Amino acid sequence: MLEKIKAAIFDLDGTLADSMWVWTSVDHDYIQKYDLVVPEGFYDAIEGMSFTETAQHFLRVFPQITLSLEELKSEWIAMAEDKYFHEVKMKKGLEAFLAVSEPESQRATAAYWPKAFWNPMVFGSILILYGLPVT
Repeated sequence: MLEKIKAAIFDLDGTLADSMWVWTSVDHDYIQKYDLVVPEGFYDAIEGMSFTETAQHFLRVFPQITLSLEELKSEWIAMAEDKYFHEVKMKKGLEAFLAVSEPESQRATAAYWPKAFWNPMVFGSILILYGLPVT
């Protein structure tokens, strides 16, 4: 099936890495950490919002948060980085899937994250083991 593929780009976040739960977990952990009372409809309201829009919504809904927008986002990024580094695992079957592709094929990874969040150290060593460059 994969014999004729000469090149492939693999999505990292949620495809190669089992990570779809991370940002929801950051929201829940942050709310718990600061003992915030979540109003009805809160999670529906942030569904589909960008990272910055979600942070702005938190600051509107929870005026007791005294951080600036950038400070709040930085705290979330630190929380997410910790989860990615310590808890996120690569998807089961990844090694077997990559092993069936042509050894000479060109492979790379891609992810859409805030620029400040991308840290090659988080997945770098794992991806190198699978022959996927980190750039």
